[in-house]
Amino acid sequence: MPANLPPQYYEEERKLKSARTPEEKVAILETLLSIIPKHKGTEKLQADLKSRLSKARAQAQSRPGGGRRGDDHHVEKEGAGQVALAGFANVGKSQLLASVTKATPLVADYPFSTMKALPGMARFENVWIQLVDLPPISWEVTDKWVANVLRNADALCLCLDLSDDPVAQVELLLEELQNKKIVALPREGGPTETPAGLFPKRVVLAGNKLDLPGSDRELQRLADAFGGWYPVVGVSAKERVGLEDFVKECFQVLNKIRVYTKAPSKKPDLENPFILPRGTQVIDLAGEIHKDFVSRFRAARIYCQDKYDGQRVGKDFILRDGDIIEFLV
Repeated sequence: MPANLPPQYYEEERKLKSARTPEEKVAILETLLSIIPKHKGTEKLQADLKSRLSKARAQAQSRPGGGRRGDDHHVEKEGAGQVALAGFANVGKSQLLASVTKATPLVADYPFSTMKALPGMARFENVWIQLVDLPPISWEVTDKWVANVLRNADALCLCLDLSDDPVAQVELLLEELQNKKIVALPREGGPTETPAGLFPKRVVLAGNKLDLPGSDRELQRLADAFGGWYPVVGVSAKERVGLEDFVKECFQVLNKIRVYTKAPSKKPDLENPFILPRGTQVIDLAGEIHKDFVSRFRAARIYCQDKYDGQRVGKDFILRDGDIIEFLV
């Protein structure tokens, strides 16, 4: 069976011949493995590349100051929370990241074009959410560090191709997550219910390629099968359809709230909220502002559009998204 290697493969192969350091060789070999078609005609070539990649990684790690290569893939959290994009090859994760952030991932029509973790910041109303694009969840070349990024993220977005049985994709992805000791929490689930040694994560399902024929029907199938367990949103990253709803669901899945403070007789600053876990009490917010607020706390007033207008509350009052608090100290 012919290998049918794409032109990009030969370009990277030429670069490999002139690579001088083990680190350069590792990067190029990883790219070659991502480009090479996966079929019987390339099995020997894949095995050879994997062997050379293993040796190059060992050389890179043994060099003075080389450190552990896995550290290169850590993504420092920013904004209201970090949502990792997980999915199989060619479902459109990179296009989705590019459509809702200013990040510039490689968007290609061949599989395994994403080689490293790439973050981008998406705006939801007055806060920023960090999205992280990752290689395919079941790709053995990057499997270990991808699992680490998923475990470290605040929440996950399972990206699905609506043209290729998204229900089956979800079932396989949930199985892959379990293999990585990651538990997808249902809407009402909580971390306290998860056994030790596992990583509980809230999940949103994003059905992509909504612009293709039959995608509406597949999105409905997805909602019927999993909508009772996880939030489901349909998008077309390419045509920029449904992106506002997608970013909103990414904020909701973080299970965070935005709370504002105000001084007596002054207006609140509605552009710079405190980002807090859902279930936070008034006394917890006081501690976020300054430790003296806790010891001096007497009471607070709460303002919100639908229920309270300056009502006095105690330290155990549970805050909601959008609440405005005035401390009486």
